Amino acid sequence: MIPRPLEISHDPKSLYTKIALELLWSDPVQYLDEQENSLNTDHEPLGNYKIQRIGFQRINKFMNENAISLIIRSNEPLMDGVDNMSSIISVFSNTDYCGVTSNNASIL
Repeated sequence: MIPRPLEISHDPKSLYTKIALELLWSDPVQYLDEQENSLNTDHEPLGNYKIQRIGFQRINKFMNENAISLIIRSNEPLMDGVDNMSSIISVFSNTDYCGVTSNNASIL
């Protein structure tokens, strides 16, 4: 129901933009033993502390319901450029993110 094209801005002007930002910035939890969702305090562009890190209980449910065995995702800054957590591979292709992180980049 989100109209496209949609301009992504860190200063959202509409409800649709706010929803899109929350979807885009919802990363998985950082450790395999984290089953429940938790707040994503690392990436909180809206400042409302509602963006979630998705727990593995929900990730596994989604994967089972959709008959998939692997999720490949991007858009989360990673120091090594890649992170492999069991059924999720995260890839980040931007070196030295925002000129402050000194991170490596990766491609898949």
